[in-house]
Parts: sequence; C-alpha cells; structure tokens
Amino acid sequence: MKDIYSKSSHTNDEPTIQEMAKNLAESKAHTQALLQASFGGIAIHDKGIILECNAALETLFGYSRSHLIGMDGLELIVPSERPRVRDIIASGFDKPYESLGLTVRGTVFPVRIEAKNIPYHGRQVRVTEFRDITDQKQAQEALQQSEEKFRSLFENNHAVILVIDPRDGSIFDANPAAARFYGWSEDELRTMNIDQINTLSRDEIETEMARAAADKNNYFVFEHRRKTGGACPVEVYSGPIRIGGRKLLYSLVHDISKRREVEEALETSAIRNKELLRELQHRAKNSFSLIASLIDLTAGKSVNPEALKILEDLGSRVRSMSELYSLLYSRDQVDQVRLDEYLHRLVHPIIDLTPGITKKCLLEPVTVPTSIAAPLGLIVTELMTNAIKHAFPEGTGNISIVLKGDSHGDSTGQYSGATLEIADNGCGMPEDLASRGCGFDTPQASLPTPGLGIQLIQSLVLQIRGTIETTCRGGTITTITVPLD
Repeated sequence: MKDIYSKSSHTNDEPTIQEMAKNLAESKAHTQALLQASFGGIAIHDKGIILECNAALETLFGYSRSHLIGMDGLELIVPSERPRVRDIIASGFDKPYESLGLTVRGTVFPVRIEAKNIPYHGRQVRVTEFRDITDQKQAQEALQQSEEKFRSLFENNHAVILVIDPRDGSIFDANPAAARFYGWSEDELRTMNIDQINTLSRDEIETEMARAAADKNNYFVFEHRRKTGGACPVEVYSGPIRIGGRKLLYSLVHDISKRREVEEALETSAIRNKELLRELQHRAKNSFSLIASLIDLTAGKSVNPEALKILEDLGSRVRSMSELYSLLYSRDQVDQVRLDEYLHRLVHPIIDLTPGITKKCLLEPVTVPTSIAAPLGLIVTELMTNAIKHAFPEGTGNISIVLKGDSHGDSTGQYSGATLEIADNGCGMPEDLASRGCGFDTPQASLPTPGLGIQLIQSLVLQIRGTIETTCRGGTITTITVPLD
C-alpha cells in the first residue's frame, strides 16, 4: 500500500491542480486588467474569431461583450475594406494602418488599427487595438483645407509675397507675382537668399529680420534689386508665420517707385511754389513800403488839413499791411501767423510816436490764418490811431491791448477762437456815438454821418465773422471776438 501511495503521490516540483487553477485565474485576471487599461478598443482573436475584448471595444462599436465573443472581427470593418484587412492579418503585418469601422447601428467611422501576434494560453493569437480617429481626421481635413486656401491666396494674389527663413535669410517660397516683379522664376527665387535682393548689408538685414520675427516691427522701406538690373523702392509688411513647424516670415512687398516719383514731384513743386510765394511777398512788402513812402511824401507837401488827415490814416493802414507781409516773409509758413507777434510789431511804432502815452500789452501766443490777421491788423491800427488822436487832449494817458485764446487751445497757440480787447483811459467818445454804443455795435444806417473809420472797422469785423462791443465809461474799451475754426 505504501508503494502504491508513493507512486500516486506528486513530487514537490509538480504543481497541484489547485495551483494550476489558481495560476489560470490569475492569468485571466491579469489579461482582463491589461485589456481594460487600454484607452482603445482591444480584441484578442484567433484567425479572426474574437476570444476576448475590453469594455472600450463594446463602447466603440456598440455591441455587447456577449455578442462580441465568438464574433468574426472582420464584421467590425465595412465590407469594402474586409479583403484588405484580411490580407494584412494573414501577412502578420504589425504596423499601424487605417481603415473604416462599422458600428452595430451601421455608422461608418475612420479607425486606426494596430495588431501583434502574442502567445495566449499556450497558442499564438493576435491582439488588435481599434482607435476612433474621427477627430484627428477632421483636424487633418481642416488643416488641409486651410493649407489649400492659403496656397490659393498665395498663388493667386497680385501682391508680391515672399516667405523667408529668418535664421539665414533664405527664401522659403515666392508666389507668381514675385516672379513677375523681380524677373526670376519661382524656382530660382526659392534657391536665393534675401541679401541677393535687399540692398542693405547682411548685418542690417539680419537685424531687421530679427525685429520682424519678434513682431517688434512689421513695416519697412527697402531698396530691392531686380534681375534686369537696378533697384527700386519697396515697402514691406512682414510678420511671423508657422509652416510645417518652422517659424518663417510672411512678407508682402509693394512697389512704391511711382509713389516716390509723385512725392518727389510734389516736394519739388512745393519748394518752387514756396520760393515763388516768398518772392511775391517780398515784392508786395516792397510795394507797400513804396506806397507808404509816397503817401508820407504827399502828406508832407499837403496844406489841406482834411487831406492831410486822410493821407495819414491811409499811410497807417498801408504800414499795417506792410508789417504783416514783412512777418510772413520771415516765416516758412505763409498761411498762418502768430497774431501776438504781428500786433507787437504794429503797436510799437504807433505808440513810439507819442512819448506821453504808455502802453501795456498782454498778448497770449495765438496762431490765426493770414486771412484773419490782415483785417485784425487794420482794426487795431484804426483803433490805436483814433485813441491817440482823440482820447488824450493833454497828450498823456494809457492804452492797453489784451489778446486771449479761448479755453480750448493748446501749447502751440492753436485755438478755436480769440478775444482782442483795446482799452484807453482817455476822454471817451463823443456823446452822440456813446449813446449808440460808441458806434461799432450800431447799424450804419442809424448813424447820421458814419465816419470812414467806423465803417471800415464794422466791415472788417463782419469779414472775419466776428463781433465787436464797446464800453465808453472812464475811457473806451473795445472788445472783438473772432472764431478761428
């Protein structure tokens, strides 16, 4: 009995049935764990028949596990693709490939398949992973459409376009418009470097490319060479772009040679016109001086008091215009003038003729059009002359001139309006004029005998779209407001 028992007993090196069952269970558990750990759908099949699968495969194709086990795996592929997939399985191909999956509801979707032969419970089987690549395909299609759109815009654009590698300045691509403009073919341009086109030095080109690549500057003006010889001015709009993972410069090039010619012609014309205008101003200034001298000469010979007064008034008005032209002649800008400077030049000679009269000038820097400065100069001359002649019978007194810009001005003297005030502490105007607002703010028709000076001032104020007010207490204060916009 002992021998029989001994023969039937197992050795220590042989696994028991319980151990074998345990190992098998652990192996299955390990296999299931590996299957469930994958993000893709996994199927273990033998000659196409599915032996095992994971939950992801159920979700991917819509079949239950019980339906998938024992199912021919080719049924997960659209019929048109099955022959090709069958051949791949038979060849033992173990590289990823793409096909079309078919769900239980008949939905077709792009799928990426990768398979390998592995040992499984003592035999060779094939483990296959299925991944839905719908999102990837859509992204690829969108990228392809974008690239096709970019290529179409690039090829059909009438603007010159160069794509440049900022690392070495090599021309990565050029469109047909660039070939027509530069004279080299597209293929020739793709073999060239930008320093063969740009007339700047290599160091200067590298500096500008670095600025464009960093998006610090996107606009440039260069001189570009052409195949036919010579160089032409171009403006370049350049910015970074990524193509195939490479950071390149996308540059739009515009020929500005015609614009440059027009600009140069305009500049030349402006210089000539400026010179002509200065010459005309110089001649006008000399003419005014000559007229003033002739008036003074005539006045010196006149014995008629009334004629002498008219000549003196006329002379002061001519000198007022002469001062304006003298000021314009000394400035580069002829359409505008600093009114404060002009009034200073007018007032000083008038006051200097009367030592007993003192002046006070508070003039803010106000810039006005020449068309306004001329009438204001005549108005000031007329008011100052009248005050000196009639306001101070004893030959002594004070005259003040105040010029202010409105509250919307800036530091350059540009205002939308200005106010000019001329005041004296003299005897005032005659009662018949004072009772009518000193004459200036009263319609001419209401005055029995309006003087030439009053008529002139009223006319000039209307000419510059201004207003005039007078106060005749304790002297005379005349306030003129004029718009400058």
